[in-house]
Amino acid sequence: MPIPSEALRSERLEQAGFNVLNLDPEDIAIDLLTDVPPRALVASTLDAGLRAARAGEREPDLQALAAQLYGDFAYVVSTKGRAAEVLLADGLGKRSPTVVTTGLFFTTQLALATVGARIETAPRRADDTRTSDPDPAWLEQRLAAGGVDIVYLEACNNALGGTPLTHSALEAASHACRRHGALLVLDAARLLANGLALGGPACEVARSLTALADAFTVSCSKELLVPMGALVAVRSAALRDKLVGSAYGRGMLLEPLEARVQLAAGIADMAQRADAVLGARRALLHRLASALRARGIAPLEPIEGHAVYVPVPSELLEASPTRARALEGLLYRFGGVRTVLFPYPLLGRALLRLTLPLALYGEAEMEQTAEAVQLMLQRADEAPRLLPDPEQRHPLIARYPLERA
Repeated sequence: MPIPSEALRSERLEQAGFNVLNLDPEDIAIDLLTDVPPRALVASTLDAGLRAARAGEREPDLQALAAQLYGDFAYVVSTKGRAAEVLLADGLGKRSPTVVTTGLFFTTQLALATVGARIETAPRRADDTRTSDPDPAWLEQRLAAGGVDIVYLEACNNALGGTPLTHSALEAASHACRRHGALLVLDAARLLANGLALGGPACEVARSLTALADAFTVSCSKELLVPMGALVAVRSAALRDKLVGSAYGRGMLLEPLEARVQLAAGIADMAQRADAVLGARRALLHRLASALRARGIAPLEPIEGHAVYVPVPSELLEASPTRARALEGLLYRFGGVRTVLFPYPLLGRALLRLTLPLALYGEAEMEQTAEAVQLMLQRADEAPRLLPDPEQRHPLIARYPLERA
């Protein structure tokens, strides 16, 4: 994709209030902010959407399609992952639950907060930091002590650098939950990538994992080749029907036929060629990691799921509370690359997360990204000195003024 010159990128960044989240997508050469695609990118979903837009397309059987991919559950089709998480948290019927996890995405935490949840973090096994598995002995002991309502685990755990959840760990957690009366819930947004990381076939492994759970959510935009949609999966048709009513009343159902037809096409496509699509992305992740290492930059290991995580030295971040935003802007200025730099408390470090959407970029973009990261780290002293947003707006829309000498 043609990109503006560095001078023009600097101008666009200032117009955005030095917040890369405010940039116009047309001004971004390589958008690694999220693995959600900006639009339907592959022929199967794009063509399905066009057919539905022209009328004459029948309602797809999303229940059957989702079951083919994820197993025999009752499904609610929602607008997006955040909505699905809220629906499930409310639908489980537990108020002020105690939730044990190895780490959850911030939107899942917000959803649980709506029901007053108390979240406890389970340790990983001391001898295994290449997975997101909870320590089985600790989990058994904690559940036996009582008071735990939900064990909530995330596939390809983002808070732990994208590390996978293994079948043996989930099986142990499932048995422990049943012994002690707790629910086992999954964040399955990246479950197929998790299945591939465990050796695949991705869909077969995914179904073996969901079979151990009581419920799960899927943000369909992460792995199903569409920019919208989510699934809530529960064991009871009666609960599903209740959640459908709740979703309708709260504007959380995926209602446009075009969107449902596109989602159906994406599910069918991934059911046929998940290993190839995910394998191509995994190869690009490793290409990006190799390009970084060639420049003396060591990414976080293992590289298994949806992103490459680059540790950023603490001395580059301590200049001001807006320093991370300034470095994000510097990365964009040097290479047209957009992403975010956040602290990862469970890993005890700040990480630059380079997230790859499926079927969007190639090897050239990986080299360009690695070069931009190298320049950002080497020339961090060129990052502008920014002040906090005087209007105290949400970080998604905040605008940071320059500190004047």
